[in-house]
Amino acid sequence: MSSSPLGDQEGGRPRKWRGRFAAGGLAALAEVKRSGRPRIYGPQGRIAVVAAATGGQAAPPLEPAPSLDKVAAHCHRISDSGH
Repeated sequence: MSSSPLGDQEGGRPRKWRGRFAAGGLAALAEVKRSGRPRIYGPQGRIAVVAAATGGQAAPPLEPAPSLDKVAAHCHRISDSGH
């Protein structure tokens, strides 16, 4: 595989991943143990910390991304209305 200009700008990360894949296939791309201090809190603990830091306010529910058809229809309405 050839290297792309983007790969060169990203500090060689794409090259690193391609090398890992070439050496060990898909299994080599799995997460590996990282250096540094292990996490102290699990997912529920992190949720509790965020809730305490934000005054207990729940995060707004995530909305699904609009479909391409909805985006196109919106753009069409905008262009027709002269905005």
